[in-house]
Amino acid sequence: MGHIFFTLFATFYLMIPSVVEEWVLFVDPNEQFEVSVPDSVILTTTKVQTPLGELEYVVVTSKKVSEDTVVLYTLSYCDYPEGIFHRDSTELIALFFDETVTQAVESVDGILLYSEDVPYSANYGGGKYPTRIWKIVSNKLDIHVKSKAMIVGNRYYCLQVATPASKSVHNGGNKFFDSFKVIE
Repeated sequence: MGHIFFTLFATFYLMIPSVVEEWVLFVDPNEQFEVSVPDSVILTTTKVQTPLGELEYVVVTSKKVSEDTVVLYTLSYCDYPEGIFHRDSTELIALFFDETVTQAVESVDGILLYSEDVPYSANYGGGKYPTRIWKIVSNKLDIHVKSKAMIVGNRYYCLQVATPASKSVHNGGNKFFDSFKVIE
């Protein structure tokens, strides 16, 4: 009896068309990082005058469009002046992340659902980078935004996935976050 059930189950399972998402690997033009994205990317650069001098923010954007949903995947980064993020400056890094999360919540007029420090391990000399992950819901914009930010040397990276609130459960977000790698 068990064999018949297994045969029927296997036959039914094999008849279900499999949906395989084809993602592409985006490698930074300077070959400093790579990340998988669901579609082609748009690369934008903005220069901003700050108290630290002129900083250049680079944003890599990809989107996945389905019948009724658009999910945005973005990776932004900025190189800060040398020595700003010293590895021993854990309090300064924590304050930097706190302020980043606060500004992110304000920028979408949202509510912070959670924010936590997460160790990140990469094939970058076996090192660990200061990393924070958080999620914001914006009722005004009807979106959920999940973010993962890290500091590698003097570079700040932030990966974000924005989904409509009604479709907030999205496995592609973790795939996007987990695919990010620093290249040495």
